Amino acid sequence: MLYRDIYYYFEGKLATFAYVFPLMDASYYFAGSFYFSTKSRPFIEFYMKNIIPLSQFYEKNIYFLFGILIALFIFCSRRGGPLSKFTRYNIIQAILLDIIITCFGQVYFLVPNFLRETLIGNMFSSGIYLLIMIYLIYAALLILGGKCPKLPLISQGARMQIQDGYSGENEFF
Repeated sequence: MLYRDIYYYFEGKLATFAYVFPLMDASYYFAGSFYFSTKSRPFIEFYMKNIIPLSQFYEKNIYFLFGILIALFIFCSRRGGPLSKFTRYNIIQAILLDIIITCFGQVYFLVPNFLRETLIGNMFSSGIYLLIMIYLIYAALLILGGKCPKLPLISQGARMQIQDGYSGENEFF
């Protein structure tokens, strides 16, 4: 009984840890405009001390982290293995969220500088960063509580990767 409780505790932590990848992507692409647009010294200091090292680590090891994402996705998409459906579902959901954040970030960097630095460009990037951070907190709290976070397209995609084929009646949560 104790072994099973410890196992489920660490599985929840592992599922929550998978959301580090979307956190690094969001910090790399959108955090700078969010923290500097506040013009608040404590926010900027927090950004300089905590977020910039995370972004630099992401930038220096981008291919290694991409390899980890691919390996995790392949491992979690296969049936069986030591992980439960709950953990595999949440890891795949974090990977899909990471892919979407990367797409938004790449499109954002393609926008000309004079549009990115306007009020609307700052509002767009700050809004995306804030929404991602709110969702990451929401997902972490739900996973640690033993429930699955829902995000419309991402949850459906993750569910389709976990189940045999998608039919609405065979949901596991």
